[in-house]
Amino acid sequence: MARIGFEVVNCFAAQDFAGNPICVIRDPVEEGLMGRIARQMGCTLTVFPTRIGPGRFTTRMFTVSREVPFGGSGALAAVWAMGEGRWTLSTAGGDVETEYGGGRAWTTQPVPGIERIDDDEVADAIGLSTVRGLFLGSASGNRHVVAVTDDDPADFRPRADLLGRIARRYGGATVGAVRRIGADEMHGRIFTPAHGLFEDPAVGGGAPTLARIMRDHFDGAEQCLIRQGEVLGRPSRMEVVLRPGGVKVGGGVRKAAEGVLLLD
Repeated sequence: MARIGFEVVNCFAAQDFAGNPICVIRDPVEEGLMGRIARQMGCTLTVFPTRIGPGRFTTRMFTVSREVPFGGSGALAAVWAMGEGRWTLSTAGGDVETEYGGGRAWTTQPVPGIERIDDDEVADAIGLSTVRGLFLGSASGNRHVVAVTDDDPADFRPRADLLGRIARRYGGATVGAVRRIGADEMHGRIFTPAHGLFEDPAVGGGAPTLARIMRDHFDGAEQCLIRQGEVLGRPSRMEVVLRPGGVKVGGGVRKAAEGVLLLD
């Protein structure tokens, strides 16, 4: 019987039972099993990090339904598995500079492209009464539809059928909305039907898009805090620093569980 070790870490977490649960598989696994293991574990992402040289590693990332080119929470979990220090992570979405130390991990992601869009169905899909702007962001092989609203995220009334349709319309995009709390803080919810998960407690790969929208269009600061996951009971805190050459995204990483998968 084959034994495959696993660990679950909570990313962007400041306390237990918070943040985004990511499964880490360190043992070598044949490619055909990766997606099946991700479905078995049922975490937001399952990552398979592998060292490929001095200071460099790669990782495959899977949701319960498909492989994704990049995930911010997955990158934090993967660099945590590598250990303290600075690492270059090679993903299907490109190279990402990462670092881990003192229970905190950071990635430096590409500056996302942002465009305004006009789509009345987004407000209906999320259940918004106000929309101050609607945008499409893209970076690292992923796309994000984002509405800026004055509504409290707890009052959103999302509709799964419409969210799925919008996600497909924009090439498998995440779909969400964010409320500005102040120049350096925002609170949002992000829905991920294209990834087989209705709502994600912390979309780290989308954080640069949210931060750039706020800075460029709503007088936001270069450095900000994004709150997410509170409605799910998984409060997440993503710290973001916008820079000309890249966007730093980081937060706490806490190990929550470990065990062994048993395969015949």
